[in-house]
Amino acid sequence: SFNMTYTVLLEKLGGSPLQPVCNGINVSLNDSLVGTLTTLENCSVNLRTACQDDNELLIKQLTRCQEITTAYRERLTDILKNLNGLEKLCVDLEERSVNELLDQVVNCGNITLDGETFLREQRNRCNAEFKLCRKEERNTIVVLDRCTPNLENNGNSTENDSQSSSPSSDVQKDFTATEDFLSSQAYVLV
Repeated sequence: SFNMTYTVLLEKLGGSPLQPVCNGINVSLNDSLVGTLTTLENCSVNLRTACQDDNELLIKQLTRCQEITTAYRERLTDILKNLNGLEKLCVDLEERSVNELLDQVVNCGNITLDGETFLREQRNRCNAEFKLCRKEERNTIVVLDRCTPNLENNGNSTENDSQSSSPSSDVQKDFTATEDFLSSQAYVLV
């Protein structure tokens, strides 16, 4: 959805990302509006990379952990059902198979913690990239105002320009619609 913003901005800057024009004047590639243009151009790819759902291995590990935990719980339940005194309980709990399951359950706790860290970092990368794209999308309004001549004054700005209707107000409405659309997406950004 940032592609639409990029397309509008590129069109307003003369159509060439390597030779942008603002109010008929070539813009330096060091100008902040070129940074905005470049960021928006790369948003789709950068978001796809930062937000990719690369959790297949983690899901397999957690599924296996669920199976291990269930087996351990069932084994303990069997031991407690067949309880014939504390001495028998101690012997049963020291069985090799019970201890192996316990070790695996403990390891699953580590897998879960590592998985939470991985998912948190993934979410943070995704959020950071989205925030950068959103920031540059909002900067587009400033760029459009800067590079759209005031038609009433033949392109010359005056003190009263800030009080008059902005030439990019329709564009701002388009961005608001885009923002509403993005806000309704299922991916939660914190």
